Amino acid sequence: MKHWEINKEDSKKKYLTLNKEGFCLTEIDDKFNIEEALEDKKVLSHKIIALSDLKEILVIDTDHSIELRYESDKKTDEDLELQPHIYKEVKTFLIDNINGVEIKEYSLLKQLTPKLIGLGVSGLLTWILFTTASAIENGETISTSGGRRRFFKRVIVWIAETLGVTGTLVIGGLITAFFAYLVITNITKPKEGQVIKIKAASKLNFD
Repeated sequence: MKHWEINKEDSKKKYLTLNKEGFCLTEIDDKFNIEEALEDKKVLSHKIIALSDLKEILVIDTDHSIELRYESDKKTDEDLELQPHIYKEVKTFLIDNINGVEIKEYSLLKQLTPKLIGLGVSGLLTWILFTTASAIENGETISTSGGRRRFFKRVIVWIAETLGVTGTLVIGGLITAFFAYLVITNITKPKEGQVIKIKAASKLNFD
């Protein structure tokens, strides 16, 4: 079992712990040490992140951060921004002691994928709203009936009526430009790091 103090504020300390099961995030009163607090169950909060629940771990050198990404979309990923020296220790321990994994470089394509999806979705929605708003202003009747998409159609028509052609272009354009900015920034300043792909046989070694 390995512990790192990753944050301290007021009278509380937060620790990152690695054990054979995975990760733990523990908050304790600063008058205790972590071993004493865990043994005597004197913790303020204790979150367990099982290695078996994760699909991958991102270790990002550029930000000194570690991202724990769950296999299930229903769980919120954990993003840990660490002090440089602590980040280096945790990364080294992980790389040296995690078995049964696949380690790859944090590629530009992987970094860009969510931003490109956001860019595409925002561009598509802007186009749909613009064409709907234009049709409404031209006096055309927009059908909102029909199966499972009826609610979506009604929402689109309501937004288009509310914003109008100009509003749709302005707001949609700003959102699309934001994602375009993220893409361009990522291309010009890509992050460096590794992706640790978790598999069924993956485990942390403490021997």
